[in-house]
Amino acid sequence: MTSRPLPRGPKADLGAPQSSPIKSVEPVDIGQYKAQPGGASAPVPPANEFEPTRRPTLQNMVEQIQKADGPFKANKAQVDHVIEQESGGDPNAVSRAGAGGLMQIMPKTFAGMGGKDVFDPVENRALGTAYLNQMINQFGSDIELGLMAYNWGPGSVNRWLKGGRRGRIPAETKKYVAKLLPKMLAEEKRKR
Repeated sequence: MTSRPLPRGPKADLGAPQSSPIKSVEPVDIGQYKAQPGGASAPVPPANEFEPTRRPTLQNMVEQIQKADGPFKANKAQVDHVIEQESGGDPNAVSRAGAGGLMQIMPKTFAGMGGKDVFDPVENRALGTAYLNQMINQFGSDIELGLMAYNWGPGSVNRWLKGGRRGRIPAETKKYVAKLLPKMLAEEKRKR
C-alpha cells in the first residue's frame, strides 16, 4: 500500500517565471451575457436550466447503508477497525492490486456502487461500510466469511466454499481475518 497525491484535475504547466506581472481580469455580467476571455460573449442560461450534479450525497450513502439487506450492520467501531487494517487511516492509500482509499475498495466495485471519487474519505467510508455489510450478509451474517469476501472477493470465497473449504486461502487473507475477526466479534457483543 502506498500513498499518492489526489487526482484533482489537470496540472497547470506554468513554465518559466514571467518577467512582467500578470494582471487579473474579472468576468463582467451584462444582463444575460458574461464577458469571456478574448472579448467574446456567450449567453448564460437561467439557473433552472443547469443540470444538477448526480454525485451521491452523504445522506444517499447513509440511506444505502441502512437499506442493506440482512441483519448485519457494521457499527462505527467495526468500520474503524477495517479502515485501520486496510489503509492505516490514509485516505490516499493504494494497494498493489489497485484498491484505493480508506477502506481499500477496488475502482470497479466502487463505481458499481455509485461512487465517484474513491479517495474522498466520506464517500469511501460510506460505500465501504455498505460493501462490508453486503459481504457479511451475503454469507449468512458470518463475519469471518464476510471479512474473507471483503479482502479476497466474494467469488473466490464462493469457489472455496463449493470446493468443500479445500484449497489455498491467500496468506494475506488469513492474516487479515485473524487480525480483524476478534475485534469485529467483540464489537458484536457490545451491540447486544
